[in-house]
Amino acid sequence: MLKVIGPTLRWKHAKSLDASGIISLVRRLKFSKSDIRKLINLKRENELLFGPLLKAKDLEPKKRKAKKKKSVQDGISAIMEQSRTQTGDWVDEADLLEESIITSTNRTKKTGAKSTQTAKTTVKKSLSEEQVTSKKRKTQTISELTEQVPPLFQFVLNYPLDVKTDMTSVKSSDFGTQVEQMSLKTLPTVSAVLNKTQSEMARFFLQRWRETSIAELGKEEFYQKQEGIKRDGINLHACIQQFLSGSSISDIQVQPRCEGYWESIHGALDMVGEVKAVESKVVHPQLMYQGTYDCVASFRDSLCVIDWKTSQKPKPLLSNTFDNPLQLAAYLGAINAGASVSNKLGHVTHAVIVIAYPWGEPAHVHVMDHEQCKKYWTQWCGRLHQYWNIVAKEKGLQENQMVSSA
Repeated sequence: MLKVIGPTLRWKHAKSLDASGIISLVRRLKFSKSDIRKLINLKRENELLFGPLLKAKDLEPKKRKAKKKKSVQDGISAIMEQSRTQTGDWVDEADLLEESIITSTNRTKKTGAKSTQTAKTTVKKSLSEEQVTSKKRKTQTISELTEQVPPLFQFVLNYPLDVKTDMTSVKSSDFGTQVEQMSLKTLPTVSAVLNKTQSEMARFFLQRWRETSIAELGKEEFYQKQEGIKRDGINLHACIQQFLSGSSISDIQVQPRCEGYWESIHGALDMVGEVKAVESKVVHPQLMYQGTYDCVASFRDSLCVIDWKTSQKPKPLLSNTFDNPLQLAAYLGAINAGASVSNKLGHVTHAVIVIAYPWGEPAHVHVMDHEQCKKYWTQWCGRLHQYWNIVAKEKGLQENQMVSSA
């Protein structure tokens, strides 16, 4: 009944019994008092050596759900991927987005654990404020707003870039009536469309960058800096307009802050040929949007719509310009869609983005051929399609209230 295991006696039938179990077993097997004392002493000795008896469920390893932590770098990678097709329209917003990403990366490398914790706190605070604002305004995501698409909105998606004459069709007329039902004070600009359909991730990074910059510089200094950048852009555009209008360089007044930009862009201006229009407004007669383009002129033997940009960061690739290609495609499509404008200027086939730098480095020139313009035009129509659906939902217009093409 008893056997030796190592230096200690262990009763093979009593390994899993407590005191009451041992007494019950002893009574059933009719042990003597000396055997009972041995058993009790044996149990105490086992507990001292091996600890208390464990239950079977305590021996099973606890399963914990592995939670993947999302780092700031993950967010940066996501925004960089989305930014190739969806980001800010104008130069300042595009630069702010890029600077917010670069600043986030550099700050994480330099400040270590403390700044990482601060960044996490800022992210949580920004997300919390964004959620509160979202609830107050009762806004919906783009996917929710475009779940039920009125049939006539497909007209926007299928509109071609190359139009020889005005597309005055029943669908075009009905779409115009739809827009009138929305009771808009004015037609949306290209900037307004791109900003309203901007991704939530891009909005978040821009907002976080503003909050961080204001915390570092102070509110007054931050806005003074932004106003300075804006004035530099306005002055540069004015100088370019004078130059393309025939003014001599000696007559052009370049502000001291813009001398670097002017030196940067001078080489690109030499490649501009016959100028058709400068700083002109255009309205797309069928898709119902408007905008102001910088220039239409011959550039490297092609008739192009040209956009002059300023940047605090080098942008050697077209993908670095974010939504600027969509902006140019929107202008090009509007110019070619209007018979009066197209007859006056000619058929525009290419688009050019020229980016000047304040330190005087030669500007980067990105030329988009007609095939590239078609690709970005398709993306622009998708964003415009989203915009009209969002506005229709905000105005409370249901599909059965819209004009039917039937």
